[in-house]
Parts: sequence; structure tokens; C-alpha cells
Amino acid sequence: MASASATAGALCAAAWRGDAALAAALAAHAPAPAPAPVLAVAARERAHAALLAGKWEEAEQSIQQLASYNRWQSQLLKAEMFYLKGDATEALESLHDILDYCKTEDDSLHFVSLRLKAMILMSQVQHTFSSMQSTNIMLLNEALSLAKKYHLHYLAATAEMHIANVQLNMGCGKNALILVRKVLPSIMAHGSAYDMARALLLYTKCRIATAPTSGEARLQVIQSCCETLESVKKNFSKIGAQARLLQTWYLQAQLYNDVGNHAARNQCAWVYRQLETQNSVEPTNTLFIMY
Repeated sequence: MASASATAGALCAAAWRGDAALAAALAAHAPAPAPAPVLAVAARERAHAALLAGKWEEAEQSIQQLASYNRWQSQLLKAEMFYLKGDATEALESLHDILDYCKTEDDSLHFVSLRLKAMILMSQVQHTFSSMQSTNIMLLNEALSLAKKYHLHYLAATAEMHIANVQLNMGCGKNALILVRKVLPSIMAHGSAYDMARALLLYTKCRIATAPTSGEARLQVIQSCCETLESVKKNFSKIGAQARLLQTWYLQAQLYNDVGNHAARNQCAWVYRQLETQNSVEPTNTLFIMY
């Protein structure tokens, strides 16, 4: 059992950091038949990868497999799938089921973590599909307070990133930038490849929003942002997050155009078209406001 747990933990860590080759090797060397913890982690990571790639049928199959081992983790991924597909009603229904369940359990760390993840995802659904941003901020502040109470530092950092994203989209770019700069080191030190990519992307957006309107100072900020986006693209590419990768190439092309670097802009536009042709993922407006 200890060996199975160790294998599951190592597999989870490899997938978390976007090392697909290592994750595959660990899965291949798991004892046969694979124990439940390994099968659960494998199903969860397959579901997450399929969600990022926009492969809904594959995601749903893996989510159903995960339900045999962890019902509520499966429910959380199902809610994320509905959200990414643009179905806010189904997403919220799934999240309410999770939160109702958490109310019936004691405050063990397992259920606090589940509750926090559901609250953060619910805030993202509300942020994307509702104009009631004050309610959304209240939910995120509640999640942040709960995470700090139980010393769940990474979930607290995640909640703060979502708060910064809401601030940015409300036009409070300076406040958002201050918050992102505070939280970013924690995300970069402990985050998944996906979290690192989207954190750097949010940081870039905040810098663009607060950059000088013209002159050499603006040119320097935009150029620095373009360099940061290289790391964003690298991490999104590692985990196959094609829609987010397309969004990043698009933003980078816009920035190069803004500073008059037409050669770099054209290169970004060409790669964007190539990726768009190779993948069936269709970027939506949701991508431009989600964290």
C-alpha cells in the first residue's frame, strides 16, 4: 500500500509539473495490476489533460473512470468541463452538489481542500458569466480566509490570483499588479505547469494595463512582456493547453504590432494560423477574461 501511494504521488508530481514522459514512465512501471491510488491519479490526470486540450469526450470518459475511485474529485472535474464548454448552469449545479456535501462533513483538511477548490471554480464561473462581480469578490475573500485559517498556502495563493484577475477586468490594474507580484513567487515555486503559465500570463496582462501610454518606457515594458510570454507558451505547450497557447500567440502578435516589430508580429501570426489549422480547438471570449 505504501509503495502504491508513493507511485501515485510521484506520478501526480510529474503530471503536475508537465513532465509527460516521466509520468508515462512511472505509470508503465506501476505494479500490475495497478493499485487503486495509481489508477485514480492516472484517470484524474488524463481527464485534466483532455480538458486543457478541449477533448470533451476523452475528458468525460476519464471523469467517469475517476468516479469509481473518488466521486467528489470526479464531480469537481465535471464542473470544470461544463465551465470550459460554456455551460454555466450545469457547472454551478455540480459545484453546489460538492459544497452541499462538504457541509455535511467535518472540517478535515481533505474536505476543506475540496470545498476551497469548488469555491474558487464557482467564482470563476460567476466571473465569466455574471456581471455581479461584488458577489464574486466576496466568495473569493471567503475562500482566501478559509485557506489561511487551515494554512493551505497554495490554495490561498490561487484565490489571490483569481482576485487579481477580477480586479484587472474591473479596471483596477494597479491593485491587480501589486497582488500578482506578491503571490507570483509562491505559484512559480510550487505550482503546476498550467498554474505557472496562467500566473505569468496574468502578470503580463497587468503590466500591459499599467504600462505608460507612450515613449521609450512603454516600449521597454512591452518588450519585456513579449519575453515573459515565451515562458507562458512553453508551459502551455508542455501540457497541451492548445486554446490557451493560441491565446498567448495572439496576444504576443498584438504586442509586437503595438511596438512596430512587424517581423516578429508576422511570425507570431503565422504560428497562430498553423496551430489553429492543426487543432480543432476554437478560442472563445471566455479565454480573455478567465484566470
